[in-house]
Amino acid sequence: MGRKEIINTLLILFIIDCSIPKVPPLKTANFVSLEKYVGEWYEVARLPNRFEKRCKSQPRAYYQIDKENVLRVRNECFDGKNKKIEVHGKAKVVEPNNSKLKVSFVLIFGVPIYIFGGDYWILEVDPNYEWAIVSSPDRDNAWVLSRTPEIQNKETWYKIEDVLKKQNFFICDFLLVESSGNLKKFCE
Repeated sequence: MGRKEIINTLLILFIIDCSIPKVPPLKTANFVSLEKYVGEWYEVARLPNRFEKRCKSQPRAYYQIDKENVLRVRNECFDGKNKKIEVHGKAKVVEPNNSKLKVSFVLIFGVPIYIFGGDYWILEVDPNYEWAIVSSPDRDNAWVLSRTPEIQNKETWYKIEDVLKKQNFFICDFLLVESSGNLKKFCE
């Protein structure tokens, strides 16, 4: 390939890159009290993902702070044969405001291997810690969590929808998770 072709190729790549809209990075919650965040959470909405395909019940997450001040994570659901699917992990805080965590479900002798972990960013949490929105920084994974199996209040859903839109999520990509475990599109 000659010099002219290389320059033309670079120019085309530059033009293509400039024409792709840039999405601003996610903004996380100003501060998260881990003491208030711990406990049981129900998944009430999520983006489709590969690791929950076998879940036929509403997934739940349990968080607790152990005596070493490590956040322990347990996620569970039931498959189609009513067999419990359960994973255990640990999370470490990576930002002083506690809104960015690194979670690993790969434990060797109880020690988390964070190189195999994922980023868990808390984007928004209700002032009373009744609901929260969490995501990976690339927006590939996102969940709406609630302290109850369902969020009945429409105003709360409007607030959640507004937060997701402001964070550049496409609402119609989300699945609502009913307490029965049934999934339906957010926009239906």
